[in-house]
Amino acid sequence: MGIYCSSNRTFGATKYLLKSFGVSEKEVKNLSYRDEGCLGNMVLKLNNDKVRRYPYKDYYPKIRSFFVPYRCTLCADHFAELADISFGDIHIPEFWNDKVGTTSVIARSERGMNLLSSAMNQGIIVLNKVDKELIIKSQKWGLIKKKRQITFRFSLLKFFGIRLPECDFTTLPISKTEKIKTLISTAILYIEIWIGKRAFLWPLIKYLNKTAEMFKK
Repeated sequence: MGIYCSSNRTFGATKYLLKSFGVSEKEVKNLSYRDEGCLGNMVLKLNNDKVRRYPYKDYYPKIRSFFVPYRCTLCADHFAELADISFGDIHIPEFWNDKVGTTSVIARSERGMNLLSSAMNQGIIVLNKVDKELIIKSQKWGLIKKKRQITFRFSLLKFFGIRLPECDFTTLPISKTEKIKTLISTAILYIEIWIGKRAFLWPLIKYLNKTAEMFKK
């Protein structure tokens, strides 16, 4: 079994978010990054029994790529392609207010399908068929990074003499415009990771986010 994954985050992300929320690590009894549905909330249960909630779509984009492990930047597998069963969120607006925690599931083998069918027959899960194009649409940005940009990123890093993992992956064609975008996004990515590893630079993150928002407008 595997999950859809565009990248993970280091423990630095947790430390940064708690600091930005004004919460001391010593105050926290329990922390869930994702709870109460999809996309859900970060839920903090404090030692004084108070509970704080922060919507995923509000807090998560703000940590951007500052706390991405370096190895994640060299991964070309978004859908856990070697797994019998893969799971993942449905990142499109009509599912953002889902309070159940709906998850999309891909079964690639008879064994995987049998496991899902058995769980459904026992009333453990509920399964509904969905159009595969919906799943692709819901994971669009992750697929752009891992199926279009990854080959050019490998070429860039190889040019600078950086050691790369040996892997066999299928990619999609990339245009000249996309190569320029990948060049810029790769530079920004590694600068952000460099900042994320240095806690004394974390105050910059808020201002860099504001700058990014200005460019979006």
